[in-house]
Amino acid sequence: MLKESLFLRHLKDYALRYSPNLITYNEPNGNYIFVNDTVEKILGYSPKELIGQNCYPFIHPADHDLIEKESHLPVLNGEMISNIRYRVKKKDGDYIWLESQVIPVKEDNIVKKIISISRSIEEDQKLKMDLQKEKKINHEISEVSNIGHWSYNLETGEITWSRKIYEIHGLPYDEPIDFNKSINFYSPESRRKIKKAIREAIDKGLEYRIKLKLTDRNGKVKWVKAVGTPLVRRGKCKEIFGTFQDVTDIEEISHEKIFSLSEYLDGQNYLLKEFSQITSHDLRGPATALKMLVEELKENKDEEVQNLLPYFNENLDKLFDKLNYLSRITAGQSDKKMDKKIDVHKCIDKVLISNEETLKEYDIKVIKDYADWSEIDFNKSKMIRILQILVENAIFYSDSNKKEKRLSLRTYLKNNQRHINIEDNGLGMDLKMIEAQGFTRNTKLHKKLSGTGSGIFLARILLETSKAKLEFISKPGKGTIAVLNLDKYRLKEELL
Repeated sequence: MLKESLFLRHLKDYALRYSPNLITYNEPNGNYIFVNDTVEKILGYSPKELIGQNCYPFIHPADHDLIEKESHLPVLNGEMISNIRYRVKKKDGDYIWLESQVIPVKEDNIVKKIISISRSIEEDQKLKMDLQKEKKINHEISEVSNIGHWSYNLETGEITWSRKIYEIHGLPYDEPIDFNKSINFYSPESRRKIKKAIREAIDKGLEYRIKLKLTDRNGKVKWVKAVGTPLVRRGKCKEIFGTFQDVTDIEEISHEKIFSLSEYLDGQNYLLKEFSQITSHDLRGPATALKMLVEELKENKDEEVQNLLPYFNENLDKLFDKLNYLSRITAGQSDKKMDKKIDVHKCIDKVLISNEETLKEYDIKVIKDYADWSEIDFNKSKMIRILQILVENAIFYSDSNKKEKRLSLRTYLKNNQRHINIEDNGLGMDLKMIEAQGFTRNTKLHKKLSGTGSGIFLARILLETSKAKLEFISKPGKGTIAVLNLDKYRLKEELL
């Protein structure tokens, strides 16, 4: 029995000294009688440095009245105090926030000892001060720039809006608002966007800046720019706060710019037809003569001539295919009507198969890297024509001196826009020189086109008339990357 009692005494002493909480015994006047070893971890003092000292010199001067009125005097009257928060000076001179439970110990109905059990709430207090600071900044921004500010507390579910955000939604100020009610103002697509943004802010700590479409209570359609910043503490998102701006007027200006872009594309379409007509007319005569010459060469019994005939026929067929395609454009056939959902990866594969023999002849290794997406609304024959031109260009400009010649075709998403890269390690091009010379000197527009010949010029125009864009990255001796942005000028809500 004696051993058990001694064991329990040692156990209590161990728990007291090494508790994660700071535990102190004070005399009624505030002098320390006992301080556990945790004080060194929290405040930097050893227990010996505090025992015999009065507690008030260590408490922040601004908190003396609070401690005296809200804790010290009530405890001397026998009351137990819970969750009192105050600042205490550390050994290095800085102050730290503590939260304490204060318990009176009585003998003969008189308080003889005061026990305090305290924990550091520095992180919690810092979080509170950060929130106050951020809210103050948001309020000042709102006043100066007419932008609303908001916050969403994930622990309580409380949403706070400034007066400006209520105005944007057409609601009276201070009307109760919750998450579901606020979400219902958005269009279905914008609702999906904001839900995804909030989910990623909570799960991944990602800030977001997105444009959303909503209809206010009065039925007016508006565009707004929403910015959200997650406040993360100890690896967990506590709150999301941010700004909210009505950008409807700006959006109308953007639509005017889009109209100008549409006019530009119409001009490009006219340019393409003009170019096609000239090219088709000028090349068809010589091409027909070549075809006749090949027919005559069939009668030639020379073995070398007979071996070359299949090669001539194959290239003449390709030439006539191009001429026929240009003729269809010149005749005014609408490519838009021919647009339908196509598989871009299958188009690439088809072009590679048609050039398989040539790739083997030039000893070019093909590398394919396809992204998850593959479908797009596009004219299939136009897509194959564009890819064929760019693959032919990569083959033509391959570097015979390199041990390994590569042609890489990659599809990927960038900023929610579908891209194709056609990259080679061939001779490369001096883009500055090409841009300075221009494809032709007839118009200012032509001077801006950085193509190496009619094929690249045609590929560029074909893409731009399909609301896409072709750009080149190239260095002489290093190779060339043709970058196709298939969504550059597409007017989709999710891309605005």
